[in-house]
Amino acid sequence: NRAGWGYGYQWWRPDRGDTEIWAGLGFGGQLLLVLPEHDVIGVVNSWKIFGKQRPSVLSAFLEALLESVGD
Repeated sequence: NRAGWGYGYQWWRPDRGDTEIWAGLGFGGQLLLVLPEHDVIGVVNSWKIFGKQRPSVLSAFLEALLESVGD
């Protein structure tokens, strides 16, 4: 669910409070998350175009990154 996310120049902006987040969502489940103020870049390289649709890892991955930087 991307309700409330900003979007522009091919980047999603799922900011959390004062934490600036840039997200690139690619084909087949690939994603890139950037937290510039923490100098953190997270990448997921997956392939989910065949077979059963799996739940998105985006939310869990984002929460894990935020927890790791203390936000």
